[in-house]
Amino acid sequence: MPDATPDNAHHPVVPPALPAHNPHPQNTFEGLRDAVRAGLHMAHSVQARAMQAEFEQAVIVQSVLHVLMSKGLVTREELDAVHPQMQHALGELRTAQMGLGPRMTQPLEGYPEPTGLDCEAHHAECEAACCTSFSVVLTPEEAASGKYMWDVAFPYRLLTNEAGTCVYFDADRRRCTIWADRPIVCRAYDCRSDERIWSNHATRTLSTTAMEAKARAAAARQAAAR
Repeated sequence: MPDATPDNAHHPVVPPALPAHNPHPQNTFEGLRDAVRAGLHMAHSVQARAMQAEFEQAVIVQSVLHVLMSKGLVTREELDAVHPQMQHALGELRTAQMGLGPRMTQPLEGYPEPTGLDCEAHHAECEAACCTSFSVVLTPEEAASGKYMWDVAFPYRLLTNEAGTCVYFDADRRRCTIWADRPIVCRAYDCRSDERIWSNHATRTLSTTAMEAKARAAAARQAAAR
């Protein structure tokens, strides 16, 4: 009888170790406790906002129906007739949207890697602003893979240190330590058309945002060297 045990049960995926020079407090009990507390607070805040938005939408819908019915434009029988179909359609949509984490708007193969982009060649100028300033949100599949350390306080964002730098970024060598297996958001990103990085990529002119990020990265390196 063939073994029905999934392959990954025999070879569990081990998350890449964080660089020794870039640890994260979430890996300690105290740090994880604080991250869980922050994550629960975030979840409660999101739920509260969603409930308030749902209430406001219900009020709008009820107001519109009241006006339409009072003018004789819609009858109760017509609403009762269309209700089951709409309930079914919206139920299917809600089911499709359920699940943790963000969902990509198209399949992963729809996000090709940019061509002709040499990231490391630019890092001396931009200080790898995409790694030191931006948040990378994992897809549900990436979050479930166990390959990446994500922020418990901000699911499912790739871990960053207190300076906002990705924990997988080696600031001394200015390079990504998981480049060959980096998340899809990183693979698909092309800074050349991003005005937050370059005001003019052809002349290698940084934007104000990138210059500020560069200053923060330099300050962080100086602080770490003390």
